[in-house]
Amino acid sequence: TAFLVCKHQVAGAQRQGRLFCKVAEENAPLTLSPGDLVLANEESGHGYELTRGQETELPAAAKLTYIDSELDYRMAAVEAQRRGVTSRRVAASALPMVLRQEEAQAIADIWIQDAWVKREGVRLDLPPSLLALDPGDLVRLDLPERRAAFRLTGLSDGSFRQAAGVMSETSLYGPISAPG
Repeated sequence: TAFLVCKHQVAGAQRQGRLFCKVAEENAPLTLSPGDLVLANEESGHGYELTRGQETELPAAAKLTYIDSELDYRMAAVEAQRRGVTSRRVAASALPMVLRQEEAQAIADIWIQDAWVKREGVRLDLPPSLLALDPGDLVRLDLPERRAAFRLTGLSDGSFRQAAGVMSETSLYGPISAPG
C-alpha cells in the first residue's frame, strides 16, 4: 500500500463491509470547527481530542526494495532518513514493481515524511448532520490550537457518531497525475 499511497495518492477504506479506494483530494471538502461538534462529555467541553504518537514508535528510516528498470531488472534498494530524531526504528518494504531509482527514492522520501505527519491524530464527536462522512474522507479542522487536515480512519455510531483520524498533508505528494 505504500506505493499506492505515495505514488498515486490512493487511500483505502472500508465502508459497510466493503473495501474501496479513493484518490486523495487536493482540497478538504469540509471544514469543521468546535461549534460543529457534539459535546459528548461536558467535562472536556470540546467535542474533539488531539493526540500525538511517541517519537520512539516512528521510523527514523524507510528502506524500499524494488526492481530497477535501469539495472537490467535487478533488485535494488533506496533509503530515506529523518535526521535529528531519537527513534531507531526502520520501516522496510519490498515492492515487486519495476521502478527507476528516482521514482523509488521519491516514494521512500514521501513514506518517511507521511509516517511522521500521521503521528498526529484526532477523535471527533460528530452530530447526525455529518452522517455522510466515511473513512477515507478528508476534513479540515479549524481549532483554537491549530488548523489542519485529517483523513478519517474509523467511525463508530451510538448516541452520536465518533470519528478517528490521522493528520494528512497533501502537499507531500505533489500534483496528482495519471499513472505512467
